[in-house]
Amino acid sequence: MSVRVLSFAAGMDDAASILAEGGLLLFPTETVYGIGARWDRADAVSAVYLAKGRPADKPLQVLVGSAAAARFMAAAQAPAFERLASAFWPGALTIVVPAAPGLPREVLAADGTVGLRCPNHAGLRALLQVSGPLAASSANRSTEPPATNCADAVAALGDYAQLALDSGPCVGGVPSTVVRLVGDELTVLRAGALDEARLREVADHG
Repeated sequence: MSVRVLSFAAGMDDAASILAEGGLLLFPTETVYGIGARWDRADAVSAVYLAKGRPADKPLQVLVGSAAAARFMAAAQAPAFERLASAFWPGALTIVVPAAPGLPREVLAADGTVGLRCPNHAGLRALLQVSGPLAASSANRSTEPPATNCADAVAALGDYAQLALDSGPCVGGVPSTVVRLVGDELTVLRAGALDEARLREVADHG
């Protein structure tokens, strides 16, 4: 496989350059390893779908370095959004909300929503501050389980990425919980690392 593997600390600058040039990156989060590309590079986002064999109607999530960056991408911040972001970000929660005008269609669902997550991985957030948001998914083929270490991520998708950042095994191993917010109404789209009852409690009451 042609993909280079570097430690997270050693590969930060190379990763930012590769992403800016439209390349694909394998990287750790606190839950599983991911594959991602600059969210505003349509060709690179399409390459993520190709690498994973992911259906085109299944949108990627957008990873951001801060809650402030997420607010820029959301059409409006309902009180439930603010409560969830304050309680669970950085963390294993993806919040699907109506997207702000002007976001690339490649990161939007058919209904105009976007899935946003601020990961609880300090190195990745530092990279996101430099590279900008990433359109991302777990580092596996769509029919396979997610990778929880760099070697498995490389084995699955190393033929498609230009660089893999290795920070050891993921401590979580369970993908993020995905919720959809329409106003303050919460729907769980994918069970994951967070407790649904606690999410609903926070969304409703803070």
